[in-house]
Amino acid sequence: MSDDKILTFPGSEPLPENSLVLVEKRDLSFCQHPVITLDDHERVVRCDKCGKVFDPFTFLREQARRIQTAWQQHRQVMNAVHDKSASVSKLLAEEKRLRAQVRRLKDKTDPIDLHAEPKP
Repeated sequence: MSDDKILTFPGSEPLPENSLVLVEKRDLSFCQHPVITLDDHERVVRCDKCGKVFDPFTFLREQARRIQTAWQQHRQVMNAVHDKSASVSKLLAEEKRLRAQVRRLKDKTDPIDLHAEPKP
């Protein structure tokens, strides 16, 4: 067999060396931005702790979302508290009813004397 009949498919040639170098700069610290400064002169929102400058509209939108989420969570918790309170009230009423029923049954039944002679 001769090598002149062997065909190479396009794209089967070896890949060139990768000349791209990706440098990722990661800030592993996480700032919660506890103190924010609103600069009227420069019209920017800046974190006093890390120095990050926020777009004012984006900052306002995020704060509005945070407040909206907090209100929704508050409403859910208050509904759950109301439901649990109603359940506890029902359970207390049931306990009171059962205690009264046990008291009535104790009064109605005669004690059993285990030492007495059996009746024929």
